[in-house]
Amino acid sequence: MFEQFILEYGVFGLFLVSAAFATIFVPGAPEPVMGLLLGFNENPYAILAAATIGSLVGIWVNYLLGLYGEKIIEKWVKPERIARAKKIMDKYGAVGLFFVLALPLPTDPITILCGLTKMSPIIFTITVVLSKLVRYSIFLGFAEGVLYLLGV
Repeated sequence: MFEQFILEYGVFGLFLVSAAFATIFVPGAPEPVMGLLLGFNENPYAILAAATIGSLVGIWVNYLLGLYGEKIIEKWVKPERIARAKKIMDKYGAVGLFFVLALPLPTDPITILCGLTKMSPIIFTITVVLSKLVRYSIFLGFAEGVLYLLGV
């Protein structure tokens, strides 16, 4: 489904898909789409920029949900779990967020906690951008290596 969209819209499509996948509403990761574009000889720097900026946009949706949607979140999540999550965010902060987001796992929903704990928007943005740049750069490096070995 996303493959056809990406083939039609290219890097801009990757931007949109990355934004959607970074929210809590659409499960998925942009790495397979990035690999697809890389296989079609798109510029790796454009891929990196589109995926990073798109993810930042989607993650900001999560942040704003946490910042302004605490009452709604409390209806779905037990207050003890919210308190425990806030305690963890207070303890590890931006450094913890960096390492969690740099992992190749679906960890973007944790950014809701950044809004709940009212993390500085500037620190939040810098942390997200750096972690996504690291994550996606490593992925693109491996993907380029695989494509080279396959002769693509």
